[in-house]
Amino acid sequence: MRNQSFHDEANTADSRVYLDRPRIQLLLKKAIERPVVLMIAGAGCGKTQAMYSFVRQRQNDVVAWMQLSQRDNLGSRFWETYIRSIALYDRSFAERVSAIGFPGSDGAFDRYLSVLEKTLFPSKRYFIVFDDFHLIHDRAVLRFVERVINSEDFPNVTIVLISRTEPTINTVAQMSRGNIFRITEEDLCFTAAEVAEYLRQSGLSVTREMQDNVQRDTGGWAFAVYLTTLSLKKASVYNNHVRLAVRAHIFKLIENEVLADASPTLRRLLVKLSLIDHLDAELVRQVAGNETLMATLAIFTSFIHFDAYQNAYLIHHLFLDFLVRQQSQLSEEEKRQTYLLAARWCEAEEYRMDAIYYYGQAKDCGAVLRSIYDFPQQQIPRESAQFMLDIVDALPRAALEGIACFYLVHGRLLLSLERMREAIDEAQQNVLHFSALPLTPFNTRALASAYWVLGFAAMLTAPY
Repeated sequence: MRNQSFHDEANTADSRVYLDRPRIQLLLKKAIERPVVLMIAGAGCGKTQAMYSFVRQRQNDVVAWMQLSQRDNLGSRFWETYIRSIALYDRSFAERVSAIGFPGSDGAFDRYLSVLEKTLFPSKRYFIVFDDFHLIHDRAVLRFVERVINSEDFPNVTIVLISRTEPTINTVAQMSRGNIFRITEEDLCFTAAEVAEYLRQSGLSVTREMQDNVQRDTGGWAFAVYLTTLSLKKASVYNNHVRLAVRAHIFKLIENEVLADASPTLRRLLVKLSLIDHLDAELVRQVAGNETLMATLAIFTSFIHFDAYQNAYLIHHLFLDFLVRQQSQLSEEEKRQTYLLAARWCEAEEYRMDAIYYYGQAKDCGAVLRSIYDFPQQQIPRESAQFMLDIVDALPRAALEGIACFYLVHGRLLLSLERMREAIDEAQQNVLHFSALPLTPFNTRALASAYWVLGFAAMLTAPY
């Protein structure tokens, strides 16, 4: 792998909104002396920003940063995300481990370790960061991360798990050896001195009373400190109005303090971005439609920042929750067009599972069926098949039955899920139905699809 420097624009934007805290930097420097770092704290505590700021300064080290989502609970999707993170630094290595497939078995995991051993340079320091690890609950994915953590073959590799909750993996062995460093919400909270420095850095005149009041009312919670600072810039003094505003509903503060000067067009763009999980820079550019609108995202650098590790934009969880609640403001056509842009980008980048998901959200029956039809494996992995079937079953049945390959795709998914009787009965009914109809090109294709399902089912059940 090789290191990759951050874009100057990202560095400049972050420096305006993030306070480099020597206390946290020293804590992280001590933490990375261990093979495993656990950063466990609630939303808005600055977990990601703290680690991001720290690794950004380590120009000679290599960092693979994975921003996880709910859909990474599919082994195949998780592996696509992992490979893409690695490919930013070493495409050759990414291609070799990609060929292994998701290492769910002992043999595949051993092959993965073998490739890793041949690739790492002993003189280099490596970091693998799993951000938002609390979203992962799939046993196979958890098992992979657990095995990576418990592997002691790579002393120059540090695994970082950033999570809101305690990871559900077995770390007892590493903990007993003193190989795990824990960073908690209490560690990340601003001290009174840090609050005062942040207020001064924001251009405010800070009294001891203001410092103490802000520290007491926010509890040092990074997100609350930031919102309090926005209010103070308008009110000049820390009075009851500011205090009540900070304690009020967090979404109202976002509306009043963060989006007050945003144009309707910019607000709609932000809501559209909340429909998408992975905000690759090129995809964001396509959704924005023009460079001028995209450039205005820079005013939200505390809530949306560019991550050079992933070449993607990251939205703060609380801001994202706010935007999700605004999605009803979009028309169905706006949502559909956004989902289609996301689906086509994912398809071009070979994020197959995400492409199918977004085509499903766009209600594009033909694209969903085509994407599943083109899936490289005849017998689709069970977890992936269930994911696909749920999407297909959520689409209008009448529209699906007007597409000839539906009869093959649906049967193939049932067979992949080992629902043999159901697949065979459905295929036999389709044979009877289409055999009785005129042999039009559509009917012939549908009939051929039904026979394919019966043939594949016969091959699968032949040993029994």
